[in-house]
Amino acid sequence: MKKLIPWLVAVVALGAAGYSFNETKQANTAAAALQQQVADLQTVKAENETLKAAQVSTSELERLRQDSHEVLKLRNEVQQLHTEQTALKSAAQTAQNSYQAAQAQAQAAQLQAQAAQAQLQTARQAAPPPAVAPAPPMSPETMMNQCINNLRQIDAAKNQWALENGKTSAATPKEEDLAPYLKGNVVPTCPAGGVYTLNALDKSPTCSIEGHVLP
Repeated sequence: MKKLIPWLVAVVALGAAGYSFNETKQANTAAAALQQQVADLQTVKAENETLKAAQVSTSELERLRQDSHEVLKLRNEVQQLHTEQTALKSAAQTAQNSYQAAQAQAQAAQLQAQAAQAQLQTARQAAPPPAVAPAPPMSPETMMNQCINNLRQIDAAKNQWALENGKTSAATPKEEDLAPYLKGNVVPTCPAGGVYTLNALDKSPTCSIEGHVLP
């Protein structure tokens, strides 16, 4: 019995050592697996960071593309505005040149008109006055009627002169008294050459030609 005890102790020790070896091996295996998992996790994390960085770079690149597109669009608009401005300047210069040319033509036309007017005025002054055709001779009856009309005007002037100056029927006016009341401030004359007599206010004016009498 005493001889078996050491063997039992050795067997137990060997069993314990084997168990401890197995536990250590399992622990090492678990530790290695854990390390691998940690390494894998770090790899995944690194890959995630790379993907994030790549995503950020892609977004930044897209933004830069959009900015570049906007810059090109603005450049095109600026170029278009510059072209339109150049065209407007050219049109304005053309219009100004046309206005100046029209103004010069108007001034030249005005000078020509003034010269033509001066020539016409000179020609009018140099030309002899147009001949006045003599009036056709009046018939005796026409001259008598005109003379009677003159006598009526003289008689009306006598009455107006007397009324404004308070003259009596015996007063006899002179030609200068009646002139302001007659046309042209002049006492008319007989177309047949007769001589008028004014007479007093109570008598009608008469003509020296027979038949030239107020009715």
